[in-house]
Amino acid sequence: MKNVLVYKKGEDYSNIDILKNFTHIRAFHGCRTSDLDSYYTHGIKPLTKERSYEQLQYILKIKPFITEDQISTKLNEIWTEPKRVWFTITKEELLYRSGHYLLYGSELLNAVLSQFYLRDELKKNGIPTIFVCDVPLYDIGKDFLNSIIENLDKRKSLDQSAFMILGKLSAENIISHEHPDYKKIYDPY
Repeated sequence: MKNVLVYKKGEDYSNIDILKNFTHIRAFHGCRTSDLDSYYTHGIKPLTKERSYEQLQYILKIKPFITEDQISTKLNEIWTEPKRVWFTITKEELLYRSGHYLLYGSELLNAVLSQFYLRDELKKNGIPTIFVCDVPLYDIGKDFLNSIIENLDKRKSLDQSAFMILGKLSAENIISHEHPDYKKIYDPY
């Protein structure tokens, strides 16, 4: 049975055995998407090199002075394995401190296009989206999970907490989504 820890600031979790009482934690994933249906069908998946390259192809159409080789070279320079899916414990973290995920999307695509001074082109595709998710505790990296539990035990705020999973979050664990108002999103650039 699914039992979800929904973090509430100020609530006392110090006397609760998180691993015994909960199977999932409510978390938020920020992105910029033009295909909501794919998330509800396939889940939230780590970016692949092939998909990254496909997403960068539109730049070649609108900026003919950039070549396919240049895009490929920059992508290969920046690419690291393995890719992960990142989440925050609070929606506010995405809105007020990590808004670049909502405004520009993938950090990888952001890094590639920044090399060509084209970061703002990312704002023209998709729409800022926050997915509300129930992430299985067993999918969270051990160090991240231990940090979350330790902070809850010590009654520390999780307002700026983020964690990652390797692999995808299944579609059944996506609860809902929203498109936040641009005016509320912090832009670090």
